[in-house]
Amino acid sequence: MLAKGPDGAVNYQESFQRAENARQHLERRLGAGDIPPAKPEDYVFTPPAEMADFKLDDTAAAAFKAKAHKWGMTQAQYEGVMGEYMALVPSLMQGGARLSAAAATEELKKVWQEPAVFQRGLADAGKATSALPADLQSALQEFGTNPAVLRALAYFGAEMRDPVPPNGGVPPGGGGFDPYSPEVVAIVNNPRHPRQAEVAKARQQYFEAKAAAAKA
Repeated sequence: MLAKGPDGAVNYQESFQRAENARQHLERRLGAGDIPPAKPEDYVFTPPAEMADFKLDDTAAAAFKAKAHKWGMTQAQYEGVMGEYMALVPSLMQGGARLSAAAATEELKKVWQEPAVFQRGLADAGKATSALPADLQSALQEFGTNPAVLRALAYFGAEMRDPVPPNGGVPPGGGGFDPYSPEVVAIVNNPRHPRQAEVAKARQQYFEAKAAAAKA
């Protein structure tokens, strides 16, 4: 590393320049001297202000710190990776919500099998939700697309409809009576409803009249 002149004496200026060139070369390869922290738990990351309420799972966070330390990540590299992850969180959560909605739809279609019944059920759930005070509507958001909650809301939404008239308001088999409507199904399946027997009979008459018409 020492540079010497023609007379064999040390050329300190040239020696210092060689040392500086070597330092710059090493810095380009290894960075500016930043090294991994002594322990995984020494990694520190402060979420951006807009994500301050987002809470990382402690167990998952500790596991990632251990991997980062094993990989030799510096503090700056750890912060960079975590920053990129936090930037992706909103889109990841939206994707999860879409998946949840798809799963909820499949579950609801097992109960509301007819397309018209499915649409009516969602409409009734929306009607019940709209009738709630604003604070309860906000509280319901934490349940997301929970199928059981939507079915419960649909039940109460159907109860808010005008009462089903005797025999559906039409002669047995008439086109205006929907035996699959959530309000009819809810009454038929509720033994305690005061009109359960009446509406169940009207529903049965509807099916019998349809079967007789098909044979004619």
